[in-house]
Amino acid sequence: MEAGLALLEVARRFTHWHVLKHSSSSKPFDLTVRALSSPVLSAVGERYYKVTAEALRVCGELVRVLRPNFETSMPDFRPYVSPIYSAILARLANQDQDQEHTQAGHVTALPFGHAANTPAKSSSVHPRVELCLEDPYFVETFLSSSALCEPPTVLCPVSCLYQAFAVIANSPLRINLSCVLEQVVSELTGFLRKANRALRQATLGTLNSLVVAYGEQISSTTYEVIIVELSTLISEADLHMTALALELCCTMMMAKISSQSVGVTVSHKVLPQALILIRSSLLQGQALQALQRFFASLVHSANTSFDSLLDSLLSSAKPSPQSGGLAKQALHSVAQCVAVLCLAAGDQKCASTVDMLKGILKDDSNMNSECEELLHDRHKLLEDENEAKQHLALLCLGEIGRRKDLSVHVHIENIVIESFQSPFEEIKSAASYALGNIAVGNLSKYLPFILDQIDNQQKKQYLLLHSLKEVIARQSIDQPGKSELQESNVEKILSLLFNHCESDEEGVRNVVAECLGKIALIEPKKLVPALKERTASSTAFTRATVVIAIKYAIVERPEKIDEILYPEISTFLMLIKDSDRHVRRAAVLALSTAAHNKPNLIKGLLPELLPLLYDQTVIKKEMIRTVDLGPFKHIVDDGLELRKAAFECVDTLLDSCLDQMNPSTFIVPYLISGLSDHYDVKMPCHLILSKLADKCPAAVLAVLDSLVDPLEKTISHKPKADAVKQEVDRNEDMIRSAFRAIASISRIRFDDYVSGYLELVEQRKLEEQAQLQALSSPVLSAVGERYYKVTAEALRVCGELVRVLRPNFETSMPDFRPYVSPIYSAILARLANQDQDQEHTQAGHVTALPFGHAANTPAKSSSVHPRVELCLEDPYFVETFLSSSALCEPPTVLCPVSCLYQAFAVIANSPLRINLSCVLEQVVSELTGFLRKANRALRQATLGTLNSLVVAYGEQISSTTYEVIIVELSTLISEADLHMTALALELCCTMMMAKISSQSVGVTVSHKVLPQALILIRSSLLQGQALQALQRFFASLVHSANTSFDSLLDSLLSSAKPSPQSGGLAKQALHSVAQCVAVLCLAAGDQKCASTVDMLKGILKDDSNMNSECEELLHDRHKLLEDENEAKQHLALLCLGEIGRRKDLSVHVHIENIVIESFQSPFEEIKSAASYALGNIAVGNLSKYLPFILDQIDNQQKKQYLLLHSLKEVIARQSIDQPGKSELQESNVEKILSLLFNHCESDEEGVRNVVAECLGKIALIEPKKLVPALKERTASSTAFTRATVVIAIKYAIVERPEKIDEILYPEISTFLMLIKDSDRHVRRAAVLALSTAAHNKPNLIKGLLPELLPLLYDQTVIKKEMIRTVDLGPFKHIVDDGLELRKAAFECVDTLLDSCLDQMNPSTFIVPYLISGLSDHYDVKMPCHLILSKLADKCPAAVLAVLDSLVDPLEKTISHKPKADAVKQEVDRNEDMIRSAFRAIASISRIRGLVLHVLAALHCIFGLGFALMDD
Repeated sequence: MEAGLALLEVARRFTHWHVLKHSSSSKPFDLTVRALSSPVLSAVGERYYKVTAEALRVCGELVRVLRPNFETSMPDFRPYVSPIYSAILARLANQDQDQEHTQAGHVTALPFGHAANTPAKSSSVHPRVELCLEDPYFVETFLSSSALCEPPTVLCPVSCLYQAFAVIANSPLRINLSCVLEQVVSELTGFLRKANRALRQATLGTLNSLVVAYGEQISSTTYEVIIVELSTLISEADLHMTALALELCCTMMMAKISSQSVGVTVSHKVLPQALILIRSSLLQGQALQALQRFFASLVHSANTSFDSLLDSLLSSAKPSPQSGGLAKQALHSVAQCVAVLCLAAGDQKCASTVDMLKGILKDDSNMNSECEELLHDRHKLLEDENEAKQHLALLCLGEIGRRKDLSVHVHIENIVIESFQSPFEEIKSAASYALGNIAVGNLSKYLPFILDQIDNQQKKQYLLLHSLKEVIARQSIDQPGKSELQESNVEKILSLLFNHCESDEEGVRNVVAECLGKIALIEPKKLVPALKERTASSTAFTRATVVIAIKYAIVERPEKIDEILYPEISTFLMLIKDSDRHVRRAAVLALSTAAHNKPNLIKGLLPELLPLLYDQTVIKKEMIRTVDLGPFKHIVDDGLELRKAAFECVDTLLDSCLDQMNPSTFIVPYLISGLSDHYDVKMPCHLILSKLADKCPAAVLAVLDSLVDPLEKTISHKPKADAVKQEVDRNEDMIRSAFRAIASISRIRFDDYVSGYLELVEQRKLEEQAQLQALSSPVLSAVGERYYKVTAEALRVCGELVRVLRPNFETSMPDFRPYVSPIYSAILARLANQDQDQEHTQAGHVTALPFGHAANTPAKSSSVHPRVELCLEDPYFVETFLSSSALCEPPTVLCPVSCLYQAFAVIANSPLRINLSCVLEQVVSELTGFLRKANRALRQATLGTLNSLVVAYGEQISSTTYEVIIVELSTLISEADLHMTALALELCCTMMMAKISSQSVGVTVSHKVLPQALILIRSSLLQGQALQALQRFFASLVHSANTSFDSLLDSLLSSAKPSPQSGGLAKQALHSVAQCVAVLCLAAGDQKCASTVDMLKGILKDDSNMNSECEELLHDRHKLLEDENEAKQHLALLCLGEIGRRKDLSVHVHIENIVIESFQSPFEEIKSAASYALGNIAVGNLSKYLPFILDQIDNQQKKQYLLLHSLKEVIARQSIDQPGKSELQESNVEKILSLLFNHCESDEEGVRNVVAECLGKIALIEPKKLVPALKERTASSTAFTRATVVIAIKYAIVERPEKIDEILYPEISTFLMLIKDSDRHVRRAAVLALSTAAHNKPNLIKGLLPELLPLLYDQTVIKKEMIRTVDLGPFKHIVDDGLELRKAAFECVDTLLDSCLDQMNPSTFIVPYLISGLSDHYDVKMPCHLILSKLADKCPAAVLAVLDSLVDPLEKTISHKPKADAVKQEVDRNEDMIRSAFRAIASISRIRGLVLHVLAALHCIFGLGFALMDD
């Protein structure tokens, strides 16, 4: 919100400047707005809905420009605003409009509160709507509309506009809402009962804003209703909601401060909830602050006295018989609320409360009865009633003293310090806290007192230092970077603290270190050198203390100490090699803190620090000593804390500095040693191992065998029989920690390391077996533990063990049955136990997933974990799995299969060929049922599973079951979901192959699936995997019983028959039919194929041999091709081409001559099909037909274009079907190249393009030969040759990696630099090649862009010398020869923005090139609008800098109208152009975060409007 207000302020200042600037200009600001609004409003009334939709969206943006602020003197914009609103409302009243139109109108009209009497759909208000809501002319219409002022039932739009009312409430216009205010508040209150948490939170904010702005106008009755709802929202379960609710309570009490009923309602409804909340140990932050403000507001409310509130607070702190005393945090919350309440009540009440608290510390005779009762109940906790009183009083005094100077209360410091004598640590700590906070309220008086006491009271030093710490910490937290400490006091404090650095008490040294660290945050220039100086102290305690001080000085937030500490930190951290263990531990702790809070401070030091840190993790004998305690001896490990700290430091470094570490050097021997260390060391070691398994799996796998022994010992460790509960709990936590580490290792993707792992197993099988036995034994033992958390971890580990037990099935493996069977038995036995914890049950379900049941409850996961696969493939498991009641008993229990469809696919694909006979039919039946489910992913997975089961067990599945599946599959075959269609057809093929001798299966497929397939083949969308599956379907169907080749061929031909409704088939559909015919012929055998080819040849020679079906088909196509004979030829040519590509047709004499005769056809469709057919027939036998094509190209000049297309089919097949290989003979390649290069100079552009494509595809096959040959011809004197070789390079740059890439990289500049050629054809070819390279392989050209971009930009300029006038007699026609070049250049820039933006400077392109393009021809404007949209998204500053220059060309575009007698094509082109311009404008309006951009672009006329539109 603060960022939004700052942005608004910047915008307001800019608008004021802009109005002053343009007040005397030739084109004033309001005239510029009128120039833009006029065509937009005109476009709203257009009859073409797409233009109208775009115009409506732009209207929503215009208000932002029209009303930029409310404070400065602005022109009267009513003449512009009112027509915009009228235009939108009028358009929305029209019910006869397109869906896109309606949607755009609704979004635009959102601020109006209604959209054609339909509530807006969005649940939030777009930021650009705000100024509409703040416009008085809008609000006048909005608030008088029937949407609000008629029946309350029509108020549903408010549910979408709760934020809008907050904007209205916050508006400086102070809009009159009296006519609807009560109704709006009432509706919003109802939202507080909704389940949507976000809606409730937003509603609370809106109500708060409305109460602030219109509180006096809202009735007390309405307030009371709100308060009742708020009372239900106050709970520790949602502290953020609680904070908002309490804030609203405070606002309402301030608004209705004189209303007795409001105060009473709050006291009765909200106060009890607040008093429950204050007892929560979770209360903190925003919620605690809101609660404090609530009590402060409540004390001012009518009928709510200070004394009653104080009593209520004290009662809330009373220990309950069930839960005992309050947590420390809750007691502090009570004390803070007491303090805030006292300060809000005034000085008199505050003083009397302090006196009462002082009296408690001196004598409890003045305590009121409520406090007496409270402190009496706390007697059980503190064992002394008087001490309980003191504890509460001290906390309250501390909180009050921190907020108010208590120096008027004489000797209060002495009264507090007397509590230091208490025998209770809780009281002494509270007294220390109170004294420090009282000192914060008056440093000049109480700080010298504390310092003097520290010097003179040796026994109280520790507590007094804690008080001093409170003072210093409060200075560094409340006022970071500032301090109220006087210079003299700072000097005295430092002197005192440094003197106590050598204290023998560790607690004192820690407090001293924290104080020094906090002072260092305030005075870093003074403290850092002083601390550094003492690192050389001869006293170890001093060295340790100053290092710990640095630890406290390294905080997460940026501080001025950072730059001072950076060059000095090594001095402190290098004390890790100090001779004293306390110093080394201090350095380790400081290193850990730095790694967590500011890792950049220490990254450069890690190469030197890490070996020293690792050395601290080693157990050193000299640090272990034996203490004689008389009856027994006790071993003390002085290095334990140091080792624990070192491992914890490594754990932190793994999170922040892993890139500076080599985990392999740490794991062995340091981590291995730590895993066998003390409990306190093992815990961080397990955590480290888990992280390493996740982040550095290779390092863990390399030493996996070394980890088995320490982990096995840990999870098999048991506490002594007489161990106390604490020891048992510690041991349980340690075992769970170890199991987590084992589970993390098991989650490593073994696929990445499987080769090396299997070699290890093969080399050391016996050793591996022993290790597995050692590991499995304690795991199985842990499964039977009585502590559920240990059992849960053990169950998870059991699920992973199978991966190790059965790593593969192909190599000779030991018999793992002794280990596998007990694991399964243990899991199943445990799952049978119903009396278990939720975590236990969940772990069991995950582990037992492969078993198909989990305590008779289906597993929750919808996918099978990869490591479960080998469990499923284990015969010992499957034996148990398939005999379990989950599958073999009633079918109703089969629900777990819905979670295990992938599991059955794994079983089916297993090399073990497991016997599923007992459940196969049932499983297949259940899976077939899933094909009727709505879940698409489930259906897809089920199809894959069924396919795997049919492949493996097809002969065991009955024909009846197959027929049921086929019926379901027929419903899945549709162009609406081609992926599902492909899977369904694949399954059909598999079933037909499995039941190839079953007549019933073939008949069912023919009756159910074939009709759907014949419908599908007519689709123009059919391609890729679905088309391939359809071809395999026809190939399988021809082998099926009772399905003849002739009937299938007739069905295919019938499917291609044009329908009266849709006319002829699309080109893609005809090709699909031809491909299926070809596949069908090849599947039927040579005889059928040959007869079909003869029939097709006969069609090309004479249609007398055509069967009746084909006659009928081609007769119907007569309408499309205007000649029956030509229709026959078209179908025959496509089929011949597809068959010829797959099979050598040289046995059919002179087939090439028969095909080439079709080149004489007058129909382009026939000639293209003949060219395609000849090329594909040649692919089937290159040695025979390629020389024929080449010879024809030389001798048949009139047919060269078509013959070159045939040659292109041959070459393209070689580069696509066998990338990097070719069946072309050397002699043929030479002849092809000679022929192609000769045709580079052809006058026909079509010929040159085909030649270029052929050269490009050959270059993919023979790059070493072609690239130099093409490069040589870039210097040709003929422009057509130069253009052709550059286009050839364009076709040679494909997306997939090719061997040409490395050859082309150093040479590509030669081709692209032809962009500065004198001929426009060559320049356009170079631009197209550059665009292709930028799209497919941008790395090829990035280094050339600094030189290429200026040349490319120059191609976008309109050049007069390229515009000529052609005299056509009655009229003259202007021809722009540079249009295509400019269009190609802009499209190339568009591509470069996607792939090479980092190499471009958009500012140099926008002016003048893009500005010029926006006023160019239609074909140029379209890519320019797209470029402008991308620049607005990716380079907003560059667009904003020239925004005023964009207004004129965009205005002319959107106001352009075609001629009255324009044909439909011209009208549609103009409409598309206007929509394109509107999209560009909308993209500019979506620019975000533009405070700096607005400041940098103050000369832009619309800078403000667009800067605020989305932020």
